[in-house]
Amino acid sequence: MATGMVLDGIRIIDWTQFTAGPAATQLLGSLGAEVIKIEMPERGDPGRGNFQVYGVDCRLPGNRCVTFENHNRNKKGITLNLNSKEGRQILYRLVEKADVFVTNFLPHRRKQFKVEYDDLKKHNPRLIYAINTMFGSKGPDSEMPGWDILGQAKSGVMMNVGESNERPLQATPALGDMISAMALCFSIITALLARERLGISQQVEVSQLGSCIATAMSCPVSFYLQAGKNPELFVRDKARNPLTTCYRCKDGRWVILCTIFNKHWPILVQMTGNNSLLNDRRFSTLEGREKNSGELIAILDKIFATKEAKEWEELGRQWGFPLCIVNSTEDLENDPQVLANDYILEIEDPVLGRMRYPGYPFQMSETPLTYLGRAPELGQHTEEVLIDICGYDWEDIGKFREQGII
Repeated sequence: MATGMVLDGIRIIDWTQFTAGPAATQLLGSLGAEVIKIEMPERGDPGRGNFQVYGVDCRLPGNRCVTFENHNRNKKGITLNLNSKEGRQILYRLVEKADVFVTNFLPHRRKQFKVEYDDLKKHNPRLIYAINTMFGSKGPDSEMPGWDILGQAKSGVMMNVGESNERPLQATPALGDMISAMALCFSIITALLARERLGISQQVEVSQLGSCIATAMSCPVSFYLQAGKNPELFVRDKARNPLTTCYRCKDGRWVILCTIFNKHWPILVQMTGNNSLLNDRRFSTLEGREKNSGELIAILDKIFATKEAKEWEELGRQWGFPLCIVNSTEDLENDPQVLANDYILEIEDPVLGRMRYPGYPFQMSETPLTYLGRAPELGQHTEEVLIDICGYDWEDIGKFREQGII
């Protein structure tokens, strides 16, 4: 699909839907893999019709969907009815020519369609088989269907955001989905490396529960498991360390300070032009600032209210003091740091016009990630894939269409 990219020559069969699975294969496509997305005829991935998400109208021109476009760009798309024996035979022929098969369907569905690892490796012993689940393939919840917020809930994320753990709060939408997508992408690349170095193929599995525990919840879970205690939740007005909390500025925006080092205290004092604080013994040490945090927060509230957030951010740069503006989502598109590092990707699409997507989480100097095309129309590449890769002819295609197989 692409040349001169790190996954050039790798073919991935993507039998996933909604968010976590498609987001992982989209990233693999951005690395140059040829990703072939399989959808059921007529219905397709339910994510295609996800036009209302968290109260946001996600419809694009041509009845396309924002989230579907974001998670399915850089792919080819085919339709294939895996309910039929003939449809599965086509899949098996495609598997013979593939490197990776990715799915996020539940165990009983994979068994029903005869597309489990043992079914597919008969047709390709070198195949990497990757599964994305909600809670893991073992245990009482292995067949539990679900979406992002269940992963946030069961992993403890929802009790570790906000200013109180008395009631659960949802973190940013699709947090668990995207964390598990990154983990799935990582596991697939690792399995491909193992195949290259060790000559082995294998099944790899990622769950939202495991991904959230290992990443978003790694610190609090470690604290509890090893020290028997939970870390305190962030409470702005009652921060233990006044130099690790937020302050509202003159323009109503917030900045956040973030330092535990005593060396930064005199820098902050000089930066704010309040040198008299250097002689205040209440605040001269980290312990003193923690003991008298309420008093210092009240003082800093008044200080930071005298300038706009951008002024404070610029002073932070000049003085080498660690602070930044607390951005809202709409602030990101104009943030010079975001733009300088291409964390927002802007594309001129011939059909959809100017499109902007979240950029890539890492950058590579010699084999860069890139945008290879918008999400496919339902079944857009069916004939191309079946003829060029699977070896069928136009007569076969006609029969498959008549029988509702593609």
